[in-house]
Amino acid sequence: MIINNPPYNLDAEQSLLGAFITDVNSQQCREAMDMLNEDMFYLHGHKTIFKTIKRLVNENQNVNLITVTEALEANHELENVGGFVYCAEITNSNISHNLSIVTS
Repeated sequence: MIINNPPYNLDAEQSLLGAFITDVNSQQCREAMDMLNEDMFYLHGHKTIFKTIKRLVNENQNVNLITVTEALEANHELENVGGFVYCAEITNSNISHNLSIVTS
């Protein structure tokens, strides 16, 4: 039996999320956030991180590594997404290149 997985790029997803965590207020990140929804991310943990960042933005809260991980922890989701270390690791990014990969 052949199982067809939807196309995805783990590095692109990580880079986008990392960019959002480090620079969500930039015009490029805001435009990217408007183009994306959580279902465009393949990994459940990435969907959760994106949803958390989007919620913080919508509530006009600061978005950074600490606020994102605290919000994830408050919802008992931090360990499910890979923990603080994983969130810290994804903060190296190249948003322009990776936005086109995730949205296609």
